[in-house]
Amino acid sequence: MMQWKVNPHLKNLQKDVLYHFGLDTTMDLQKMFGDVQVVCMMGSPVRAENFARITAKSLFLDSSVEAIGKTERFSLYKTGPIISVSHGMGMPSILIMLHEITKLLHYAGCENTEYIRIGTSGGVGVKLGTVVISEEALNANLEPWYEEVVLGQMQRTPTQFDQRLVDALLKSAGDIPVVTGKTMSVDDFYEQQGRLDGALIPSFGHVEQEEYVRMLYQSGVRNIEMETSAMAAFCHRAGIRATAVCATVVERFYGDQVECSPEELDLFSRRAQNVVVKYLTFLLPFTVAVALAACSPTSQQSTIPPEQQPQTVEKNARIIQVTSENWKFSPNVIMVKKGEKVQLQVTGVSGTHGFTVPGLGINVPVAPGQTVMIDVPTDDVGAHNLFCSIPCGSGHKDMKGQIVIEE
Repeated sequence: MMQWKVNPHLKNLQKDVLYHFGLDTTMDLQKMFGDVQVVCMMGSPVRAENFARITAKSLFLDSSVEAIGKTERFSLYKTGPIISVSHGMGMPSILIMLHEITKLLHYAGCENTEYIRIGTSGGVGVKLGTVVISEEALNANLEPWYEEVVLGQMQRTPTQFDQRLVDALLKSAGDIPVVTGKTMSVDDFYEQQGRLDGALIPSFGHVEQEEYVRMLYQSGVRNIEMETSAMAAFCHRAGIRATAVCATVVERFYGDQVECSPEELDLFSRRAQNVVVKYLTFLLPFTVAVALAACSPTSQQSTIPPEQQPQTVEKNARIIQVTSENWKFSPNVIMVKKGEKVQLQVTGVSGTHGFTVPGLGINVPVAPGQTVMIDVPTDDVGAHNLFCSIPCGSGHKDMKGQIVIEE
């Protein structure tokens, strides 16, 4: 567990106004945000709202998605233990957001929270649409620190990200095209990124541009954007586990313009989001289980009439028999092929359990003596976590497994 390093002067404030969020410490911030475990941040308020809706649906969290506070500068959403927030464009904007969201969580008593930036970027030597998970951010001089002038003095802060978080996201990605590497962050979309399509007459030409992009690749840079260096430095100073997960929407070896179709842009953006959602299903399965149990009409002792569950056997479907008992699913690793028509025939033996696979949208309670048929969507290749979502006694946390969809 990392201990956050927060400004000691905050304790002297009678009231702290989180101006750009429209919140302050007279509110019950601990009640509002005390369970937050992950902050997912992205530039656009539209993306922040959409990601909140995706996590609510994928992880069976509170489905009501409403902005919290004011939205003139940033848009803040909370679904279960996840915050989704916009940070605007550029390093000054994301720094303002980071200061205020970190103070908010400090006041809420959350100091083991992870920060993940989700966005788009220019790719360097990677296939269009590849997702880059940042191990380290570099400035415009390809140096691993962020520079800022404070009281007339230059300060430098290292910009390494948390490698354990990087590795966990990479492991969770499944078949999504992902690489890890360095991210270069600059203060401009055009000339500072070596583009020739800005409004001003550039000081370089095609030859210099090509040499520069080649140098970036040789230095380990795999994408370019405008926020990650400031984020990495902030989180390094504060002791916050963090990284950035950004899809590439242009390959800079071949051009400057973002020429993807709207459908491709949507696909690539969702890839970055899906990497994080897959990680969250590994990180939060039992938090999600508690949320499910809290809103479920069933309990450990309840029984569920079989007629309330679908019993239709699909024609030409492969039927896989599964038992649900204290405290295991058997088998607990289920292998299927992509595109295969599959149904699970789940029979309750002892205890009422929730057969839950968030990544596939499955959440079915199974009582003793009951058999239910579950249709399995098989389009999303990869390993999808299975767990029990209804507290069922001492072995509850051991009830886990996977549905693995292979090519």
